[in-house]
Amino acid sequence: MLNAPIIRMALLTALVVPMMGAKRDRSEKVKADPAPLWVSHPDKVKLEIVEQLVLEKKQYDSAAGIIAQLRRDGNTEPLLDLLQGITFREQGILGESERLLLNARKHMPGDARVHGAICILYSDAMRLDEAIGSCEKAVRVDDTDAVTWNNLGFLYLATERYPEAVEAIQTAVDQDGATPRYMNNLALATVATGDPNMALNMLLANGNMVNATYDVAIAVERFNGTDRALEWYSRVLTIDPTHTLAQDATARIQSTSPEFSQETDE
Repeated sequence: MLNAPIIRMALLTALVVPMMGAKRDRSEKVKADPAPLWVSHPDKVKLEIVEQLVLEKKQYDSAAGIIAQLRRDGNTEPLLDLLQGITFREQGILGESERLLLNARKHMPGDARVHGAICILYSDAMRLDEAIGSCEKAVRVDDTDAVTWNNLGFLYLATERYPEAVEAIQTAVDQDGATPRYMNNLALATVATGDPNMALNMLLANGNMVNATYDVAIAVERFNGTDRALEWYSRVLTIDPTHTLAQDATARIQSTSPEFSQETDE
């Protein structure tokens, strides 16, 4: 996430209007659209625009054109490697993305954004150990970024390092308690440690009893098995007998459970 204020500039094209009274030559060819305004800016300003588009607005296609121009002009700044690496990652050009991000890391080891970007790249590629290593470096460089703490916690969760997942996501919640998904993720990690009732209390801070109980039921099914999940889906249906998702989940589990299939056969 980009916290520093940066230049906000719309990428507009000029509107060309004929002078009043001037006769238009109808045989003339249609002129090409004028160049966008950023073309005339110095490289430093172009780079600031790209930084905003990539890190703040997530407008990667818009950023790609400016990046290409900067490269044609011979710009080799490590920051541009970072921004182009993220853009390539989002466009699915993963090999070049990794090359650029690793080069940015070589020259910008003290920039947490580089390590965070590599973390996401490796996470998407299911290279989880490398992703965790990059996220851990990111929070060592900047321990105030809630997004990276949340990402790290989810990676710990995916690799069954549940206590560490709770600790990392709790840090994200402590730093940004206004983002509901962090609390939801903390509840998920808490279920994984075997304490669904505590997770329910966490979720109740941001939602109603029915939704919170259903969310816990999903997490319990994932981490604690179908038998315990049935208990939680039953709690949902006790509160709201018409909850179709809980009904469907209950029917699905029962249809694949030997215990319930034997009862049906009898």
